Amino acid sequence: SYPRIKGKTEKFYDLTSLEKEIHRVINTSLAVDDKASSTLKEIRGKIRKAEQTLNQKIASLSLTYARFLNADSATIRDGHFVLPVKTTSKSSVPGIIYDVSDSGNTTFIEPMDVVQLNNTLTALKVEENEEIRRILKELTALVLLQEHEIITNNLIIGELDFLSAKSIYASQIDGVIAKISDHQIIDLVEARHPLIDAKKVVSNSYHLDEEG
Repeated sequence: SYPRIKGKTEKFYDLTSLEKEIHRVINTSLAVDDKASSTLKEIRGKIRKAEQTLNQKIASLSLTYARFLNADSATIRDGHFVLPVKTTSKSSVPGIIYDVSDSGNTTFIEPMDVVQLNNTLTALKVEENEEIRRILKELTALVLLQEHEIITNNLIIGELDFLSAKSIYASQIDGVIAKISDHQIIDLVEARHPLIDAKKVVSNSYHLDEEG
């Protein structure tokens, strides 16, 4: 029914395979999905296991050193789980001091029992980031291979969007398509200014020909 529009849509490139690959790598949360690679899936499995072990160990240590703490639970400093130890009791909790509260009453200590667990978790997250960069680099290269096709499709979509907006607007104002005359004549019937409220605008008819 609309050959000119059909002519435009026939120039679309099929990017289904690229779309599928993007959706395979990037999930609905716009993050790299576990299934993007077997390596990433394995690393994230190790991270979850390490975090679970670390949380259990921290919970156990929080109970063990409860009488020396200024709070019930551990906190995080520079990516490390630390215990909020009363400064007066800091020698009672063996570990690495990461910070001291503004008041000086609390010293944040990473217990020696979790130092290796924290280091393992940090190393795994570094591996995760490296694998994510590798995956995204490959995906970017794949996109660049079809750069021309993507840009062409975008331009066509832009044209269709423009045509759609014009048709919707024309329908809203009850507009008509002007007919080009072979004669030097302008004939406007009940023409209305498009920017004036339809309920307030006054329509006017104009007829101009060679005789004026």
